[in-house]
Amino acid sequence: MYKNLLCNRIVRLTSSLHILRNASTVEVSTLPNGLRVASVNTGHPTCTVGVYVQCGSRFEEASKSGLSKFLERTLFQNKNTISSIDKIGGNLEASTGRERSGYYINTLAHHFEAPVAILSDCIQNPSFSDEVIETARAQMHADLEEADNDQQRVAMNHLHGIAYQGTPLSQPVEGTTAGINKINAEDLKQHLSNHFKAPSLVLCAVGGVNHSKLLKVAETYFSSLDNKYEKSIPDYNVCRYTGSMVLDRDDFIPLAHTAIGVEICGEGHKDIFPMMLMNAIVGDWHYSQGFASDSSNRITRISSEENDLLHSISTFLLPYKHNGLMGVNIVCDRMKLDNSMIVLHNDWKRIGRSLLESELNRAKNSLCMKILLEAASGNAGVAASVASQILGRGEALTPEELVAKIKSITLNEVKRVAYEYFEDRDPVVAGVGPVEAIPDYYRLRFRMNSFFF
Repeated sequence: MYKNLLCNRIVRLTSSLHILRNASTVEVSTLPNGLRVASVNTGHPTCTVGVYVQCGSRFEEASKSGLSKFLERTLFQNKNTISSIDKIGGNLEASTGRERSGYYINTLAHHFEAPVAILSDCIQNPSFSDEVIETARAQMHADLEEADNDQQRVAMNHLHGIAYQGTPLSQPVEGTTAGINKINAEDLKQHLSNHFKAPSLVLCAVGGVNHSKLLKVAETYFSSLDNKYEKSIPDYNVCRYTGSMVLDRDDFIPLAHTAIGVEICGEGHKDIFPMMLMNAIVGDWHYSQGFASDSSNRITRISSEENDLLHSISTFLLPYKHNGLMGVNIVCDRMKLDNSMIVLHNDWKRIGRSLLESELNRAKNSLCMKILLEAASGNAGVAASVASQILGRGEALTPEELVAKIKSITLNEVKRVAYEYFEDRDPVVAGVGPVEAIPDYYRLRFRMNSFFF
């Protein structure tokens, strides 16, 4: 079994190296109406072609929460669209977040023009039948029920709800039952008209696609896309961060799920790259992996030494337009919450004060491996990453350039970022399940100070 796993990983790494050798740059052009066209030519016989847009739960009215996700469920569901995708042997996928949405089609590289035509037609000539809307509404309610049964997702929604309380970023992507029930065809058309403007879109292709050919096709199908906002440009004001804590106690859940984080910079800031390394240093771990006592991550080793302190730990880095959240999801026994928090706080402060060069090198290797494996897993992930970077920063890095950027970060850079964003800062905490033993907020806030180390 282990031999097969090793062979599979070698094959994937070989594929990723092929991508890096062929995809030296991201080519970006802008149409006269403001739509940006990006491509990464890897020479592969397959391609991903997608439209990525600044549209998500942040831009919804509270009374129509879930509108962007609802649009994802309905935009490409007419029979002609489905038939057109089937003819080229492609498959359509979509994703919606708090600030971005993406719609992309995977197909053979020589069919790349068809996805561009399909995406353009659905955006510029939408059709929302009653049958499609009611089917999507039922799916949305099912998604909402599924999300409510996922304690980690509940904790992260609570975390956003209090970190950005009173601002649009607090709204969940899945929406609310009341909001989903109110959405109709006119709401969907208006939402599409308000946000799918040429300057807010990126058409991105990754695979065996020539950029100049893609640009010509984009001009044919997207040059007529409107670039004028009927009402006003979507609101991108700074969403105020508030350090706080919320507990959703349920003693019938066997384990306590806790998310804790701090405010960080926006996605265009240079400090995002050291933060990626900081998360690699803290590490992700699940009890099913075993080998906790031999782990290179300090928190995992301590968990093993202290009689299985943690059930699992996973880091998150969520930069938005102006600010964001960085932190950790912890799953543990209800009576081990306090000790888990102490170990986490100490590790955060240790990174800012006494991080070793050997730890940083291990984190670089781990993060670079992750980037390469994600690049090797398919075109879709690279396309989403490139488009997101263009929408957020105005420019994009290929996997090769990102790996080079990570390798160039120094020990002092990581220490500076850790100290700047964690030292004496107000944390935000969300607990779900049997969380009666979690320390009160004032104790957690005090532990962010170096005197508690």
